[in-house]
Amino acid sequence: MNNIHPEITVLTCCYNASSFIKETIESILAQTYTNFKYLIIDDGSTDETYLILKKYQKTDSRIKIIQKEHSGLTHSLNLGLQEAKSKWIARLDADDIALPQRLEQQFKYSQEHNATLIGGGAIIINEQGFIISRYDYPDNHIQLLNKLEQNKPFFAHSTAFFNKKIISDLGGYNELLIRAQDKDLWFRIAEKYKIACLPYPIIKLRKHNKMISKTDNNTLQVSMAIMATICHYKRMNKEPDPSLNKDQWKHLNSQVDQELKKLIYFKKLSYWNQLRQLWYQLQCPKILKILQLFLYILKHPYILTGILHRIFTHNIAWKLYNSLKKDL
Repeated sequence: MNNIHPEITVLTCCYNASSFIKETIESILAQTYTNFKYLIIDDGSTDETYLILKKYQKTDSRIKIIQKEHSGLTHSLNLGLQEAKSKWIARLDADDIALPQRLEQQFKYSQEHNATLIGGGAIIINEQGFIISRYDYPDNHIQLLNKLEQNKPFFAHSTAFFNKKIISDLGGYNELLIRAQDKDLWFRIAEKYKIACLPYPIIKLRKHNKMISKTDNNTLQVSMAIMATICHYKRMNKEPDPSLNKDQWKHLNSQVDQELKKLIYFKKLSYWNQLRQLWYQLQCPKILKILQLFLYILKHPYILTGILHRIFTHNIAWKLYNSLKKDL
């Protein structure tokens, strides 16, 4: 096994991840492609995460652990970028599972295509590991960028496979973003380089109530995703980028929050999330799921507001970019 100069570093950042980290690690150690380093950043966990990591490290020399004080995901990701020595970085969150051929498939694609960022589809599982859905995405740059700009479902951070040097040259993850840091980085990559996606699942993506994005009912994740999109539009139009200045970023944050409150955006979004959560919870054939959702909507007609909100607000960032031009 050639580990002196591994082609790939798998990067996992974890914080109090003892519930799922074993499955995550085992899925990487079981990869069909073996020339990798597995770098795990423990972001100051207070549960048994670090003990679990050390146990696995003793069994496989490819595992490297960095333990640090808790500073958040974005800082942990940048630390991982600094420490990684490989040409390619493969991301995997501490609650997700890589399918056995994930690294082999993405590395093969990287050798055959000129892409800086390569994502993939995902099988969606619940907290217990039961399959509840599947996400597939387009495989070409233009369609992927369109999804990013319109805030439509995009490939998971856990599927990302990217060129380390190029991402480092772009400045890595922007530490002003404590959420949606991946979306901001994907925009900055797509503005200069090609992005792509494997049109089939390469991971199992776990949906559960302790996900980072759900700690504030998803509001901060959504708000910062919109802000990242506005910054993308400003860069594309050769305007000053608020994400490069802490004070300008705070001002943008304040402006966006005010506008979203006027639109009752998060209340309507919560209705949609309520419906989506019910979809994930139902354990029955798809046709019966649809029927039960229909009956639920009849009983709770306000949910229709959430459905309409989902249909007609994909371009919310573009609208805010234009309406806030004079204030930014």
